[in-house]
Amino acid sequence: MQYRELRKAIRNGWILWVLAAIFIVLMTMFVRKMGDGDTPPTWDMGGESFVPASSTYGNGYFLPVSQPSERSAP
Repeated sequence: MQYRELRKAIRNGWILWVLAAIFIVLMTMFVRKMGDGDTPPTWDMGGESFVPASSTYGNGYFLPVSQPSERSAP
């Protein structure tokens, strides 16, 4: 009886190992396919460069945060 259980456990271990290998291969293929190539930029600003807080397109992009002590001075 123990020999039979041991064979079943070994068989189940091999099945688990094969399923894990298939999963790894499929996930690797998925990641490689999804990561192929960069997406082209879609925001066309008419040739203007975007410089935060220094261009007309960047107005309001970066505003310094005021400290609580500055807001409520005694």
